[in-house]
Amino acid sequence: MRVLAAILKRDFRRTVRSPLTTILLLILPLAMGTLIAFAFGEGPPRVRLLVSNADESFGGSLLEEGLARMPSDRFEVTRVDSAEGRSRLADGEGSALVHIPAGFFADVLDREEATLSVWKNSRESIMPQVVEEGALILADGLSAAATLFEEPVREIRDMVRLEEDPPEDRVVAVSLLFHRAMDRSGRFLFPPAVGVETEEAEGSGGASPGRVFLFVLPGLAVMALLYIADQTMRDLLHEMASGTLALSLTAPITPSLLVAGKILATVALGLVSLALLVPFGLPFLESEIDIPSFLAVSVAFCLAAGGFAAITYGLAKNERQGGLVGNVVMLVMAFIGGSYIPLSALPAGVRALSPFTLNFWAVDGYIKVVQAGAGLGAIAPNLGVLLAIAVVLTLAGGGLLRARIGRGLQ
Repeated sequence: MRVLAAILKRDFRRTVRSPLTTILLLILPLAMGTLIAFAFGEGPPRVRLLVSNADESFGGSLLEEGLARMPSDRFEVTRVDSAEGRSRLADGEGSALVHIPAGFFADVLDREEATLSVWKNSRESIMPQVVEEGALILADGLSAAATLFEEPVREIRDMVRLEEDPPEDRVVAVSLLFHRAMDRSGRFLFPPAVGVETEEAEGSGGASPGRVFLFVLPGLAVMALLYIADQTMRDLLHEMASGTLALSLTAPITPSLLVAGKILATVALGLVSLALLVPFGLPFLESEIDIPSFLAVSVAFCLAAGGFAAITYGLAKNERQGGLVGNVVMLVMAFIGGSYIPLSALPAGVRALSPFTLNFWAVDGYIKVVQAGAGLGAIAPNLGVLLAIAVVLTLAGGGLLRARIGRGLQ
């Protein structure tokens, strides 16, 4: 035990003396998680709608006011004149410009051709399309209303043109015309023939930056810890190449103890690194988590990461080859196993391959514990697979490293 403790102490001292690589690997998931959180943590982006109105009639003003009162959580509406609107659109300061031309509402009422103009920002793709589709729906609605209420609207237009107040009987006649029009279409309008019922699932509220950060942090942290394990185990081959390992073996240390100590150092450094990452996620927890389950996943994963590093450099011919092959394999596992792209967002074909990666069982276990509050029973499959990987890879990788050290001493 004293020998193993001495090896652990030596590796920790080495990390403390030259901590830059480890620090950068720990900063990576925090920086990427923060960027993703602020990029996607404010809910859907808002449509920057510019509204220009040249129709000074009551109907034109009413239409402008309706556009200006679009839901503020989805639309950012700015009233401008036509020239200013197109200038701001050219500068990328809006998603689209809706222009209500002079006489637009009168043309609608007179059943003449009326055009609602929409200018789109060519630098955006989705938001301008939302405005265009909305304008088409508005045009269809106005056309349908003009057809439905053609008779009463014509009477109102005639009365407005009178130089004196309209007689009471004409006002009553217009009211009757509106009533009859509503009667004819009442079975479709009241209530509508087709309705939409919206229900928000429990716990599916808008994603805040903190929630997004906590959602992506486990996957990014898993990837960072794999790189830290790789970096720690790589030192063993570096020592062999530089000759310092032979000096270490002049002490009463066997190759088996040296390899075991190196693997334990890899696991221990991974746990310490994880402990440094945990405080950054704690403020965003929305409910209590099962501490034993979190610790169990962490220990099992760090053991598996140490075994993975051991087999990587046990099979490699040299330090450079081990680093290259290890990086490629870790990147593939990261994309397939949910470190960079959430498991739920992966295509079905890729998700079928995810369980064959180390990342999957670690990320899935952390998500169950952190987001669903799972206990040991729920993560038992994750723990079983991670520990099995740890045992197999550690035994195989440790054996290969011992053999390599033995050949180097001959």
